[in-house]
Amino acid sequence: MTRAGRAPHPLGGSTLPNWVRTVRRYGGRRVRWGRMAGITALVAAALPFRAYERVRWRRVVRNVRVRDPIFIIGHWQSGHSLVQLLLACDPRFSTLRLKHAVQPGACLTMQPVLRWFLRGKLPQKRLVDKLPNHLEAPQGDDFPLGLLTPVSFYFAWYFPSHADEVFRETVMMDRATTSDLAHWQEQYVQVLQKVLLDSGRERIAVRNACNTARIRHLLTAFPDARFIYCHRDPYSVFAAALERWEAMTRAWSLEREPLAPDRLDELTLSWCEQLLQRYLADRTAIPAGRLAEVAYTSLRERPVETIRQVYSDFRLEGFEAAHPIMEAMLKDHPWELAGARPLTPAQRTAVRSRWEFAFREWGYPM
Repeated sequence: MTRAGRAPHPLGGSTLPNWVRTVRRYGGRRVRWGRMAGITALVAAALPFRAYERVRWRRVVRNVRVRDPIFIIGHWQSGHSLVQLLLACDPRFSTLRLKHAVQPGACLTMQPVLRWFLRGKLPQKRLVDKLPNHLEAPQGDDFPLGLLTPVSFYFAWYFPSHADEVFRETVMMDRATTSDLAHWQEQYVQVLQKVLLDSGRERIAVRNACNTARIRHLLTAFPDARFIYCHRDPYSVFAAALERWEAMTRAWSLEREPLAPDRLDELTLSWCEQLLQRYLADRTAIPAGRLAEVAYTSLRERPVETIRQVYSDFRLEGFEAAHPIMEAMLKDHPWELAGARPLTPAQRTAVRSRWEFAFREWGYPM
C-alpha cells in the first residue's frame, strides 16, 4: 500500500494493548506525534467492534481447524505474491486478503464499515509490484500480525531508526521468550482461523518473507505445514530491497529522518545474509515432501507450469480445476517486481562478497 490520497496509516488497525506497547517502545523525539495521534483515534474507534467480535465469534473461531497450511517464504521481492495469487485460484484454497489484514482483531465484524471508510482512500495499485490494491487483494500476514503482536518487520518501516533491532527481534526472533513465542503463535493461529472461517474453504496458503527465518517456530505451531521457498538473482534482490525500503518508509514512516543510504546498504546486506543462512540451517527440519523451492525466473516465464510442479511435489490434487482460473488471472493482472535499478560497482562487489553462498546454492552467475 502507499500513503497516496487519504489512506489511513496501517497501525490504525492495532489492538489497544499492541498500540500502547508500540508507543512505549518506539515513541520519542524522532516521531511525528500528529500522525501518532491520528492512529490513536483509529485504534480507539475500533474498540467496540473488537469487543463485539471477541464475544460473538471467539468460540466459533476456536473450532476452525488449520489443516496443512502452505507458507510461501523467501527474501522479499522474490515472487511470493504471484505464488499466492496462483494458489488462491484453487477453489479449495483460501488466503489472507487486505480485508482481513487492516483490522485483524475485528475482520469478521468490520468489513462493511471498512468498505465504506476506505472507499476512495486506497491507491488503485500496490506500491512495489503494481498489482491491484483493494480489500479483496491478497496480502502478506506480517502486516496483521504487527497489529496484534510486537512481532512484525513492518515496525522497521514505521520506525526506521530501530530497523536493525526490529529485524533481530521480529524476524530472527533472537530475544523471544517462551511467552512471546506462545502469544505470537496463538495470534497467528487465530488470524488463519478467521480467514478460513470467512472464506468457507478447507485449506490456506499465505505469504510472509519473515517466515524464512521462523521455520522451526512455525513447525511448532503447525507441525503439518508445507513451505514454498522462492529465490531470485541476488543482484535483483538487493536492488528490489532498496526500492521497497524507500517506497515503504516514504509512505508509512512515523519518524522525521530517513536512514542514510550507506547505512541502508549495510543493513540490507546483513539482513539477507542472516535470513538466508537461517533458512539453509533450518530447512532440514521440514519433513520430506513438504518443501518446494521455486525460482523467480520460472515464475516469470512459466508460472502455471511452475505451480503444477509444486502440486506434484506436494502430491496435491485439484490442479486441473484451478488451471483455467490461473490462466485467466494472469491475463487480468500483468505483474512485475521491483529490482531493475542499476547497482553501482561498489554495490555489486559487496553483494558478490557477502552473498556468495546464495549465488552458489541456487546457481546464479556472479
